[in-house]
Amino acid sequence: MHQNLANATFQVIAGGSSGSGFSFMRPDIVVTNFHVVSSLIDVEKHKTLGFITLLTESGQQLQAEIKYADLANDFAILQLLEALPENRVVLQPAHGFLPERGARLIFAGYPHGFAELLTSEAIISAPMTGGQFAIDGMVNGGNSGGPIVLAETGNVVGVVTERRYVGGENAKEIADK
Repeated sequence: MHQNLANATFQVIAGGSSGSGFSFMRPDIVVTNFHVVSSLIDVEKHKTLGFITLLTESGQQLQAEIKYADLANDFAILQLLEALPENRVVLQPAHGFLPERGARLIFAGYPHGFAELLTSEAIISAPMTGGQFAIDGMVNGGNSGGPIVLAETGNVVGVVTERRYVGGENAKEIADK
């Protein structure tokens, strides 16, 4: 399952920013986070400012354009400008998924902008409102936009969207109490 997930995941390079993304539902569609590609979007003018570069683990390079971006929910849909190579995998959604504590997951991404793709296992540590959930896996900057799949089936249940941690002003507040 880990290699299958790796064969669906890309490093997404958008201007000076990078993150992760994955082939989803169709061979020409890649999903990532809005914040990964936001440097190439002029929100006020509803205009894109360039193309996205997608890199595979084996070094293949593809070009994509932003087809849809949703700032409020932090996701973007990219469309490939060329055919998906034959060795790549297109992930499918898990229909009827309800997050349950303890469900086994696998997620993938390119943390810290490294060229190496990492796949990691996690469990759902807490179901949250609106179908969201928290996982116990190590998520770092650059994992954003990567797929989260059920370990049993490989079907997509989420997108890595943000890392929450205590730091800066929050840490000072805790220290003062």
